[in-house]
Amino acid sequence: LSSKEAYGKWLLTFIENDLFEAQRGNVNSPIKSASDVLRDLRDLIRDTIDFKGLTEDSHRWIDSVFIPIMNRIAVGPPKERLEEMLALAECGILHLDLGPAPNVAVDTESNQIVLQSTVWPEYKRRADILVHAKISMHSPKDDGTPLWKQLLSKGFTRLYYNGKYHPGGIDVTKTMQVISQDGSVHGNMWALGIPTEGNKFYTFIVPRPGVNSTAIVDAGKAVNQLFALMAENRRALSYAE
Repeated sequence: LSSKEAYGKWLLTFIENDLFEAQRGNVNSPIKSASDVLRDLRDLIRDTIDFKGLTEDSHRWIDSVFIPIMNRIAVGPPKERLEEMLALAECGILHLDLGPAPNVAVDTESNQIVLQSTVWPEYKRRADILVHAKISMHSPKDDGTPLWKQLLSKGFTRLYYNGKYHPGGIDVTKTMQVISQDGSVHGNMWALGIPTEGNKFYTFIVPRPGVNSTAIVDAGKAVNQLFALMAENRRALSYAE
């Protein structure tokens, strides 16, 4: 952090080195091979965490300590995004010289976003648009959409809690059926993905080839139940006729 130029050069070099290791793959790169161990263990970790597999204290520790470390090591954008980032930086479109954790504020007079370096306070950059490029952990209680407000206020669903800890998401059964406020299970309502994050672990990852990804498994559970319910209704109608 001797200067913003040195920081920018270091960061670009770091990205280039990481991209080089990614291009070598997890067979030829010891670094990517080691980090991929965590990716391969995610399903085992998920089996431990899902559906109150942890105590309340352990769940809090996993979310606050373990997951941020794991994300640093084994989670991130595909290498194509890094290549695009480097290309934008080389063209002078993308600037990476503000240093870590810059302050972000709005200049009400110019209606622009002002980014100020916390390392070199005299250094600022301005922007017209701020993109919140982050997947936030979802909790329906903080969601302002009418759908979630109605589902919660009318008792069609309830927030998921492990003890007194609400890691996010709503309560569902192991077959992904939505649980109502009074604890009853909806026979024809399922929830998948981020709305269940909390009761389940890492629902937002992209399915990978050759892996029994949780997104596909959970969707399969819901679809199989749906087809069974449709078949049962057809049988009931045929008997009635």
